[in-house]
Amino acid sequence: MSRHVIVLIIASNRNRHPLIKGRSLKRQSILCRPVVYIMESATRCDIHIGNGRYVRVQEWKGDLRVDIREWDKKIPTKKGVSLPLGRWKHFVESVETIDDALNTKYLEFYNNHLGGNVYCTVEGVCVDIRQYWKPADTVIPTRKGICLRADEYKRLKDSIPQIGQTLPELDAFVPCYLQSDHQNQLGMLSCAECNPNDSQNL
Repeated sequence: MSRHVIVLIIASNRNRHPLIKGRSLKRQSILCRPVVYIMESATRCDIHIGNGRYVRVQEWKGDLRVDIREWDKKIPTKKGVSLPLGRWKHFVESVETIDDALNTKYLEFYNNHLGGNVYCTVEGVCVDIRQYWKPADTVIPTRKGICLRADEYKRLKDSIPQIGQTLPELDAFVPCYLQSDHQNQLGMLSCAECNPNDSQNL
């Protein structure tokens, strides 16, 4: 369980703390005091996969997520992606296919929809997990995601059993594409996870 410190500066209210005549600004500055709150973050797993990049299992807004992200001096950057259980399980189940695509190198382009417009693609020796969006007729990649080098992907793949040990909920989790309402085409097309761009138009 990691601990995060949030420092909030609470400024003085002039009505409640009127400035005293003759007091210097430096003296008056003591009216603004930092208030420190210690917040507990439910981080179950924290694995370094190389080059300042980490995979973490943590709770975010009540949901369990697997976060793959680059950090800069203990500060998370925008280079990363946060996968809910369904998308992470889909990624894990796709590892063998991803490996096959990597082995073919430049002979084949691999593109797999993990859900919610998040795609895992392989081109060359890199594995890219990224959020896409559809402004017109086709989906295009955004800046929200992470491109894993070969060694980073290998460490991520090797850490899957360790991550699974911290996610017992994953064993009982049934992704939407395996649920009964997805056994027909209409159910799949009306799902915002499987068909995020057109499900609302049905």
